[in-house]
Amino acid sequence: AYYKKVRRQSLPHIIKWLDYMIWDDFPDKFCTKKNGKRLTDPDFESKVSTEDLMFHFLRTFNDERIRTNARKFGKDLKKFEDERKLPFTNCKMHGGKMGRVFTRRKVFDWLVDHDYTEHVLNEEGEENGGIPMPVEDAFTYGSY
Repeated sequence: AYYKKVRRQSLPHIIKWLDYMIWDDFPDKFCTKKNGKRLTDPDFESKVSTEDLMFHFLRTFNDERIRTNARKFGKDLKKFEDERKLPFTNCKMHGGKMGRVFTRRKVFDWLVDHDYTEHVLNEEGEENGGIPMPVEDAFTYGSY
């Protein structure tokens, strides 16, 4: 248990951010609204600009030592897509900006398969798009 805790705290910031984004922040930030309701189906494809993902990443950690821009962040994501098979795909957004298409379910499954998350699904998972909100735990993002 101690080894897993140390290993998870040593993960790259991008992995910690993905875990936070998919588990905690996804419905509010990345689910499309339709008729005033959020589409929370975990298999629904989200299309988000790389710049918006980068800003979410920076706000998640709120640490001035972490510096990036949309191009560098896009390259970092591409590296994870190529080397670790992160289930994101590139896309062009309106106005020619680059973006990523992904589903919450595939990214969560990827985190689980690589042992990058402590979160597990349960039968109550219909709420919040099939991935329940977590029980409060001791792991705090941005802590070292």
